[in-house]
Amino acid sequence: MIILPVSELRPGMTLYQSVFAEHGTFLLKSGTVLTPQLIQKVRNFSIPRVAVTGLTPLHSVTIPQDIVHDYTKQEALLALSSSLENFRSSGIFFIQDLQDAVYKIIEEIFTNNGQALIQMNNVRSHDSYTLVHSINVAVLATFLGIINKLSLSDLKELTLGALLHDVGKNCIPENILNKKEPLTNDEFTLIKNHPLDSLSALKKAGCFSESIMSIASQHHEKIDGSGYPFHLKDKQIHPFAKMVSIADVFDALTSERAYKRAYKPHIAYNIMSLHSPNSFQSDYLQKFFDNIAIYPVGSVVKLNIGIAIVSKVFPEAVLTPIVKVFADNDCHKLKTSLTLDLAQERGVSIDCVYSDKELYNLYTTMDFDPQTLL
Repeated sequence: MIILPVSELRPGMTLYQSVFAEHGTFLLKSGTVLTPQLIQKVRNFSIPRVAVTGLTPLHSVTIPQDIVHDYTKQEALLALSSSLENFRSSGIFFIQDLQDAVYKIIEEIFTNNGQALIQMNNVRSHDSYTLVHSINVAVLATFLGIINKLSLSDLKELTLGALLHDVGKNCIPENILNKKEPLTNDEFTLIKNHPLDSLSALKKAGCFSESIMSIASQHHEKIDGSGYPFHLKDKQIHPFAKMVSIADVFDALTSERAYKRAYKPHIAYNIMSLHSPNSFQSDYLQKFFDNIAIYPVGSVVKLNIGIAIVSKVFPEAVLTPIVKVFADNDCHKLKTSLTLDLAQERGVSIDCVYSDKELYNLYTTMDFDPQTLL
């Protein structure tokens, strides 16, 4: 998998990830083979970059199964969008569609749990961030709830709370949410007030439980008390808010915004596990990353013995995937690729993951697309 600028797309390339456009509109699904017309469609929607399986047109690659289908995410997007619009106009939440979306998300994750790691997030323009982010957070938090064996009634609360955790951001102008330059102190204060704005909106609606309102108000709290808005510590924070916090930060780190590029999953893992050890509940965080493909299938990695592509990843062994080594450390292609299970290979380790720009240069220098090995 490689994320390319739209200008580098060629007919015959296959989308690795689904693409969402402005305001969460579903544009193209993963597995779509690009045509000149579809490439122009992506340009027309001002999508800056998309993920494709590789640079080799018409090469068939098996795309890892997503834990929730695209059409389910799209239904949830439409339900959330219409619910928020109705609340803005009338002050009333009609939540039946949201509850239907919650049930479908839970049902699909239950069905796929144990069969698919969470591989990557969808690519979307930054204009759609708030809505699509809420859907992704709901999916990630629900998955975390399921592997922590929450009851069905608790899962419904968790998923609905995750969908609505950022409802207060509707009070913030888009030019501030999508600002490329550093925020002023007043703008940053406005952003930090969104958990309180979310709580206020849900209280005003009058139809949400205390746990859902706790998710909205507490998802930026941290275990060590350094979060906001209440500076709560550890057991003062609702367990559901702790789960949503993990999902929220991971999706934020791995998403593209107006002011930043998306981090790859291993960078998000390093930031959350190594640099923020007092921010999250440790057992929740460990279970979460045991089931996230930190090195997703198709990632090209530099080993201490050469260059390889990740071919398989397994739960609870996400740091030691199965790889196919295709070149030595000097970028000389091997005559035959070498398959290694890093969980079994002592002394073999991943040094780094190639960035998309580095990948493009590697592919063109070697005149070889390692995705053909998958």
